[in-house]
Amino acid sequence: MFKKVLLSVMTLGLLSTSPVLALDPPPGHGQLIDTLRAHGVYVEINPNEVCDATKTEKSMHGVYTYSERHSTPLMGICQDYGGNGEQTIWTENDLDTLRHETIHYIQDCINGSVDGELAPLYDGPGGYSNIEYGIKDIIGVIGPEQAQAIITRYEAAGASPEIIQLELEAFYLAKSQTAETIATVVDAKCPVQ
Repeated sequence: MFKKVLLSVMTLGLLSTSPVLALDPPPGHGQLIDTLRAHGVYVEINPNEVCDATKTEKSMHGVYTYSERHSTPLMGICQDYGGNGEQTIWTENDLDTLRHETIHYIQDCINGSVDGELAPLYDGPGGYSNIEYGIKDIIGVIGPEQAQAIITRYEAAGASPEIIQLELEAFYLAKSQTAETIATVVDAKCPVQ
């Protein structure tokens, strides 16, 4: 009898730590996904159209775009080691990518409409929000090497200074804000589609 009880307890313990249960993002990030979806954002994890099926290395890969054809914002998050298709266990990098792409959604909605026209959340005193920071703040959070790498990568891809500003802001806010805080901003600033 004792062996059966012990075996049952061990089985329950294994089931409670099952990787299947770990596939859900942590609660704050799950709330962020739910908030985005409630606002009409189509959020997909490891979509075939965006993610590399053979991806085995870590990436900061995600995409936020507005589809005029579907009149909806679209967000794809490519998980580390996720390839495309099935969701895998969430890494810190995956969670950072979700926060980063959500900042791009806020940059889209901050002017009152969701239309693919992104604007910086802080563009100086009197800007769209009361967020105040400068390049020193960004470098302090993401580090000078990463800031320079971001600038170099986007310049090499032909990005305008405005796009680079939006990217630096998204990297900065994704690192410095919690998922819960970002979800609150989405609820307060973005229209429900």
